[in-house]
Amino acid sequence: MNALTSMKKKLRPLGLYCLENSHIEDELYVYGLELDRLREESDRLLREMFLQTAQEEGLSQLERMFSRPRTELVVPTRREMLRKRFSLGLSDFTVNGLTTALDSFHLSYTICEYPSLNKLTVLAQGEYSESEQRWIEEEAQKFVPLHLEFQLAFNSLSWNEIDGRDLTYADFDTENRSWESLDKLQTSDI
Repeated sequence: MNALTSMKKKLRPLGLYCLENSHIEDELYVYGLELDRLREESDRLLREMFLQTAQEEGLSQLERMFSRPRTELVVPTRREMLRKRFSLGLSDFTVNGLTTALDSFHLSYTICEYPSLNKLTVLAQGEYSESEQRWIEEEAQKFVPLHLEFQLAFNSLSWNEIDGRDLTYADFDTENRSWESLDKLQTSDI
């Protein structure tokens, strides 16, 4: 029910006002327009305020709390990433906490731990632009305990793919590749 209809319904039983074809009705109409606009704005603000109902504007505001809005992703994915991010606490500087953090970046990965070396390596699978890689690395650094050496490697090539092609070290060595080029090796390169 719009504001004008609601006001007229409440005023009619009083019998004090002429509510049809009058200046009173015109005045109520103007009030009603603004009240309807305010109600729509209030509903929008309420919707955008909560993670469960937020759309583009609300999600972007929440994402800015951590870094930049991820507008290239669909709303349900962004909402799930934020839910995971908000679930992190002060005691989550563990592998489980890092796992939750990495999940909040919408990342496919494998974690390799080397406790005796105080080293942690994350192997990210999938195609990511340089700016996405930089963003993910900056965000992941926020959750890695400072005493660990941390490496985040982006590569779409997996050991299973190499093993599946029956390639040996000699096959790679004959091409005189540097270690850096091997790190950046993609599936299409072999």
